[in-house]
Amino acid sequence: MIKSIESNKKMEFDWIRKANFASWWVTWEDLEWPDYAVEKKWENRAKIFSKAGINAVVIFGFHFRWDYLPVLDRVLEILARITEICHVNGLRVVEHHSATFVHRVRNVKDRWEIRIRNRHHVPFYPDNSQELSFNGSKLVDWRQISSKDNKPVYHEGWNNECFCPNNPNYQKAYLAFIERHVEKIKYDALMSDDLQFLPDIYTCGCAHCREKFYNATKMELPDPSEKDFWENPANTYRQQWIDLRYQWTAEHYQRLRKFLPENIALWGCASNCTGANLTGMGVSPQHYVRNWDAISHEIYHSLDPVKDKVEVRAGLSAFASIARQHNVPLIAIFYVQRPEDINLWIKLLEQNDARPWLCKQVRIEDAVPEEELLLNGAFFAKKRVFPGKYAAVTIRFSQKYRDSLPEHLAEKYVQRYMQECNSMIDKNYMVDVVFDGYRST
Repeated sequence: MIKSIESNKKMEFDWIRKANFASWWVTWEDLEWPDYAVEKKWENRAKIFSKAGINAVVIFGFHFRWDYLPVLDRVLEILARITEICHVNGLRVVEHHSATFVHRVRNVKDRWEIRIRNRHHVPFYPDNSQELSFNGSKLVDWRQISSKDNKPVYHEGWNNECFCPNNPNYQKAYLAFIERHVEKIKYDALMSDDLQFLPDIYTCGCAHCREKFYNATKMELPDPSEKDFWENPANTYRQQWIDLRYQWTAEHYQRLRKFLPENIALWGCASNCTGANLTGMGVSPQHYVRNWDAISHEIYHSLDPVKDKVEVRAGLSAFASIARQHNVPLIAIFYVQRPEDINLWIKLLEQNDARPWLCKQVRIEDAVPEEELLLNGAFFAKKRVFPGKYAAVTIRFSQKYRDSLPEHLAEKYVQRYMQECNSMIDKNYMVDVVFDGYRST
């Protein structure tokens, strides 16, 4: 059993505050390992990264990690060798995967959609998912259930099903899954992703979620026909349902932080911490951060640092505020296709004391890889002059108020925050966003 620590015991991971991150992509070709040419490719990449000032990498490619269960030992051995090569070249390694998502294919159309939307994942997913089991229980029994029809949720956006964090068999299995990883791979941090309920507030209606809701409220989860509960944001029990879903996804990180060795840093990823869509997903990083050793902000791949500066700056300000208030470093991933765009992003990130994480444009068929982006200039190796201190202004963002509004008004509330935030930034203030209405597990 992995040595555990108390959830309130925090280690300092100074290396994160000095890290320049880049994505490390695993591809189908890498499954040919053991192979000298593949190892040479890895060694060359590690040398290019190190020379350019990158000192930490985040694993990508085997993302829906449960999909690789039939070849898990091979995947872990590949990642172990990559980690060894990175460490020899002075690169920290962040193990990164989805804790809950699994591709599920119903027809050829699904296969094409996975290829188009998730071409950056190694295209390996089992066709016999109904038969797969781990740690003594079947994966299909862990699935999230919609309260609308009591059927497993299928999320069209990623052609996936999703495991419920309240399922006790899933909870035990995921910790056993992580133990297998830790035994094989000497990584420095774990980024455990995709703790969310999909696709809306009707999820999850499994027996475990229903029981936990009843224990908290002494009320049975209502039938989907009861519109006053499901569609009335002012309903007190609905608000409790929303709050509990935040709590349940946060509890994943509490369990994981207790379970991991104390020298392995832990965090997850979030593209947003203010958006109105978070209400339906049960996601908010300010719930998770007590058990995170860093906070990671994904700047959505389609956002441009100039054209979309209102959204980008408001997002960075909110995440930077959470990081400051909890005394953890902020990491921000940005996607680029041209080397000249790197400095635009770094300037924005430095203004928010965020560590940069460079990534290729994943939605482009022939995306320029990180190695080529860095060959055109050692951006991260340059001695950089950090901005001076700014006067600070506080903006209050009420998550509880947002969650009590109809969706269209919640969207307007978020837009108002973004405009106010940018107005202060334009006046050379540093914005400190104070959140309310949540309990950090």
